Amino acid sequence: MQSSGVTVQDDAVKAYNDLKIGKKYKFLIYKLTSDLKEIQVASSVEQGTYDDFVASLPANECRYGVFDFEYETG
Repeated sequence: MQSSGVTVQDDAVKAYNDLKIGKKYKFLIYKLTSDLKEIQVASSVEQGTYDDFVASLPANECRYGVFDFEYETG
């Protein structure tokens, strides 16, 4: 995002790492700040389903989302 001039807030990076490494969140929703210069956390959810994730996305506003899918290999 650096070439676009948009930066990611430190809290947004920390939340992602907490989801990825610490398994603290089931999903995260990010949005642009009102001045369109930074990406910030809009919501962080510790427990929920994929349907909850989809339902939390607004119909007519841009959002970025990360969902921690569980799967089995074998």
